Amino acid sequence: MLLLLATLALAEEPATAPVLVVLGSREAVEPFDVARQVRSVDEDPLAFDVIERLESEPGVHMQRTHRGAGSPFLRGQVGPQNLVLADGLRHNLSTFRTGPNQYLNLVEPLGDSLEVLRGPSSVLYGTGAMGGVIAVRQTAVAPGQRVLATGRVASADLGVGATIVAEQAEGDHFVRLGLSAAEHQGLRTGSGKVAPWSDFARQGWLAHAGVGLGAHTVTATTRGVRLDDAGRTDALAEGDLRRYDNTDSLSSLSWRFEQGRTTLTTRVGAHLWSETQDRTGCATEGDRLADRAGCLEETAITGKSERRDRVSAGLASTQATLDLAPLRVVVGGEGQVERVASFRRDQAPGDDWVARDRGNFSPGSSFAVGGAFAHGELDAMSVGPGLVRLRGGARLSHYRVHAEDVPLPDGDGTVDDATTGLVGSASVSWLAPGLHAWAGAYQGYRAPNLEESTLFGPEESRFSVPNNRLRPERSDTAELGLRARTPAASGSVVLWASRTADALDDAPTTWQGATETADGLAYSHRTNVPGARYLGAEGELATTVGPIQARAHVAWTRGTLDLDDGSSPARRVPPVHGGGELSLAPARQPWRLSLFAAAAAPQRRLHPGDEADLRICATAPETATTWADLGQTCPGTDGWVELGIGGTTALTEQIRAIVEVRNLTDRAYHTHGSGIDAPGIDVRAAIHATWERR
Repeated sequence: MLLLLATLALAEEPATAPVLVVLGSREAVEPFDVARQVRSVDEDPLAFDVIERLESEPGVHMQRTHRGAGSPFLRGQVGPQNLVLADGLRHNLSTFRTGPNQYLNLVEPLGDSLEVLRGPSSVLYGTGAMGGVIAVRQTAVAPGQRVLATGRVASADLGVGATIVAEQAEGDHFVRLGLSAAEHQGLRTGSGKVAPWSDFARQGWLAHAGVGLGAHTVTATTRGVRLDDAGRTDALAEGDLRRYDNTDSLSSLSWRFEQGRTTLTTRVGAHLWSETQDRTGCATEGDRLADRAGCLEETAITGKSERRDRVSAGLASTQATLDLAPLRVVVGGEGQVERVASFRRDQAPGDDWVARDRGNFSPGSSFAVGGAFAHGELDAMSVGPGLVRLRGGARLSHYRVHAEDVPLPDGDGTVDDATTGLVGSASVSWLAPGLHAWAGAYQGYRAPNLEESTLFGPEESRFSVPNNRLRPERSDTAELGLRARTPAASGSVVLWASRTADALDDAPTTWQGATETADGLAYSHRTNVPGARYLGAEGELATTVGPIQARAHVAWTRGTLDLDDGSSPARRVPPVHGGGELSLAPARQPWRLSLFAAAAAPQRRLHPGDEADLRICATAPETATTWADLGQTCPGTDGWVELGIGGTTALTEQIRAIVEVRNLTDRAYHTHGSGIDAPGIDVRAAIHATWERR
């Protein structure tokens, strides 16, 4: 494996105009100089949402439990173990589920830069930055007027979508407005079947405006996404069908002061999020749904439930940067306060709706997190042809969770917990022309959220029971990296090892003396285990030879949980996965042709929870029987290879056409842990137009 990674020596971009990223330093720098794996994600006119833009990124493993969802694994971590930022503020909320979910799909990158940092970064970004950080931020509006419009279609689900962004900048004033909309029908998978309840709709919006006043810049931004009727049917065989509606809006106001070598930025924001979950119970026969069509037509309903959660959050952050070359220092802090409203009502066949006292969460639950940090960078000395650069920092974090009338196993009670923690990081780099080698130690920190400590209700393949004795997760990661580039090629290889103390894991529990619900869901709660160990390696390669360009990437992760009575594989750890692209782009020609591939190896190392997960260990499609139910070992997830071909051409100076055919062999597969198969042959087409006046 290490020989393969060294051979691939994977890459950022061949040397062209430098791309600037903010992740890794909180200030705009060239990715090559950052002692972390940081990438700026390319625009993709064929992508309907941020999930599709990320699923082919190096080191990102995307799981899809339903069509509107897509939860990225970064360094073996998922859900709230990874931090999402929008406009410099936290997007993560305390009600976000740990497993595959739709929350990243509630961020719309209209006119934005999209960046990914792989590896813990809790010093710079606080709780939740365990596996990595994904961020969207507004790019500068160029002088003049510009309109960008994209229309796209996809054959696999008869999807249609459009995006339009209009912007104008004159003097120190600028404005950007954007809208997006998409409609998806039933998804045809590689097996030729149409996945039930795989249709959904999505809309997004953005308004971004600012004014410069000398050394001061004031900016206001509001963005949001509405996700309608996203169906989740991974428990279809058990007669459990769900639909999700989400509305998410994040508004912020920022002030930036820049003078000489000093920069000060302050942001305040409001995050409003809501989710409605409609659940329908359907009659089953044995381990299969008795009548899918009948259930969808409500002729075999065994019960209904509607759950609504709303979160209102206030956010604030500030940071100051001082450049005293050869020393650069950034200090700052942020805070987030949330309040939760939760409702539930149920309906038995033939009866009226009945309101419950509690939804997924106790009404009025609250969550607060804050912290302060300092981080420095010093160009220490010259060694040979290169420069030694030292980096280091520390953060003090505090969180508090409060919820009353929580149905704890020993009776209703109050969850009220507060913890303060300190994390640090340090690294040393050697930067020479075309070469960057680094070694670093980075700590991660994550506070248990309301979903983990107070949720009471069915979730995935289990029934979650609250636990008021959870401790924060803390990780220590060592990383070695080497990055190189020439005018014709670039590449990087990274080896890392991480140890998590008090790792959170699912464990069986009881409720009122029972081990499972009346309909067969096992009672489970989140609990701290002694620890978890992760090892990984990542590589990227990009090269250009005349008109031919080639790129490749691969990532490997191995996770192990340390339990009181031994050890087990960590849950839903991705298999070895990667991809590549070979392109022909002749100079002075308006077209480009590409062959591309994505692949994953089999995953046979399974957590005990994986053995009970129908997304991984069902004995056959659309059955509720696992291999464990039969007393047999689950074979896990098979490997797969997907091939595609595509091209782009300029129709005029303003209009570009893009076409791709994905999954050329119509391969039937699903990524490890996903609850829905991947699309079969998918013909994608887009028209991208730009009108400018300077």
